[in-house]
Amino acid sequence: MKHTLKFFFLLILVSKAGQSCNAANQYRLFPLGGSSSGFAFLETHLYRTTDPKGNRYEMPSKWFGESYLKLYDEHHRLVSSRLIGSLSLKDKATNREFIEKSFKKALGLAKQLPGFMAAKPVYLSFCDFQQKCEEAELRVDTLKHLLFVKLRHQKEYEVNVLKDTASIAGGYVQYYDNFNGGQIDYTDIDISSVRKYAIGAQTLTVVHLANGDKPKDVEGTPKRAEHKPEVAFSQLENSVVHEPLLHHGHGFDFFIVE
Repeated sequence: MKHTLKFFFLLILVSKAGQSCNAANQYRLFPLGGSSSGFAFLETHLYRTTDPKGNRYEMPSKWFGESYLKLYDEHHRLVSSRLIGSLSLKDKATNREFIEKSFKKALGLAKQLPGFMAAKPVYLSFCDFQQKCEEAELRVDTLKHLLFVKLRHQKEYEVNVLKDTASIAGGYVQYYDNFNGGQIDYTDIDISSVRKYAIGAQTLTVVHLANGDKPKDVEGTPKRAEHKPEVAFSQLENSVVHEPLLHHGHGFDFFIVE
């Protein structure tokens, strides 16, 4: 009887441990357009947890975080920031609903900016967490410890936000402060998606960079492959794209202006 009870409680502990491993985060940029002050984005900082108030088994995993209307110059320097909304663990809204509601509000505010010119979505592809896809690939300088995004025309751009804890990648950097002496393994970062927008004569490319626990390739299972989703991506008002997420996934958006 004692052995049976021990086995029963062990099953409960294993089950709960599995439920508690849903921690993840995403830092997203949704282009709105350009203005005389800079490029306007809805920026979201969202976190998934199963550990509210220190009790990891109190509730199912849920997202929480904030959204902002932010203006950046083309070198990722912050021009201005305005809080749009917040999502708490007590809210009934899903993370998708929160992003879509925030996007509508941020776009309405952006349209009031001096010289505002709306972004036009022109390209979307999911790279399925690979380091090379059709429109972009990653290059790591292991000697200088730098990460670059190289676009299809071969020009490359350093992912400089990884050096700035106040940037959109700041939370990503801080998360890894307790691992590997605080140094991120850039070879472990993949491309999740590539989005392109036209703003007047300029092209704005947004690359979502992420890592996490990728499923191991097993014989008989599909290999990772880039694909273009069958969704409309031509109208700004309907351009919110929900990013795939790996188990224990952590990701952020990086933009390039040309």
